[in-house]
Amino acid sequence: MLNQFIEFIDIHSHILPGIDDGAGNFDESLKIAVLAVKNGIGTMVATPHLKEGFYNPSRNDIRTKLAELKRRLRKGKIPLEVLLGMEVSLSPEILNQLEDEMLTINSNGKHLLVELPFQEVPIFAEDLLFQLQLRGLTPIIAHAERNQQIVENPALISKFVNKGCLIQINAVSIAGPREDPIQQLCKKLLRQNLVHLIASDAHHPDERLTSLSKAIEAVERCVGPEKVRELFVENPRKVIDGKVISSGRQGEPPE
Repeated sequence: MLNQFIEFIDIHSHILPGIDDGAGNFDESLKIAVLAVKNGIGTMVATPHLKEGFYNPSRNDIRTKLAELKRRLRKGKIPLEVLLGMEVSLSPEILNQLEDEMLTINSNGKHLLVELPFQEVPIFAEDLLFQLQLRGLTPIIAHAERNQQIVENPALISKFVNKGCLIQINAVSIAGPREDPIQQLCKKLLRQNLVHLIASDAHHPDERLTSLSKAIEAVERCVGPEKVRELFVENPRKVIDGKVISSGRQGEPPE
């Protein structure tokens, strides 16, 4: 088992209160923080949803709530560093907002966490992801394993990776029951070197955080302890530092 004293980095969470479908108030945010720390997370990126027609939070509101959360974490002596990012719904409107570095992980203008619809991969997705890259951004496809079209055709993941995208899966997905088809998909993706980051996608203080240890064990059994370090520590650190992650040469698409 990976050294228990290593602090993990969670690049996808909804810890900021009252902004989207995540934490409802600061008390819940603090409960998420405490649970995150108990499960080995030392740094968490707050990635509130940006989805036209559903969530379009004020950038000033985000900054204000992040500052207040940090103040409360210090007051409560909760050793969690919270950084800023956003989870952006993949739509053509993104291209009009790219000057806003708040969209990117740690506001460094390098990595953009994008969310696909849950039922399909839009016909414009490939071109739009390419347009993002032309503008100097590396797209990170959030919880790719939850998209129904990808579940039915996992070869789409290989296609995205070979075109320069990074893939993030949720810890709870790999930690699920062994007969769970989503867990089986995650294992296939891991073995094919098609996963670059594992995160909580925590919305509330629940199993998405408490499943972290099970996820680490599952990844270690599947691809070994060094891959655990890469997916939970090294690659997330590169993302928040704005450094390049090599996707590596890909094998055959998962069956």
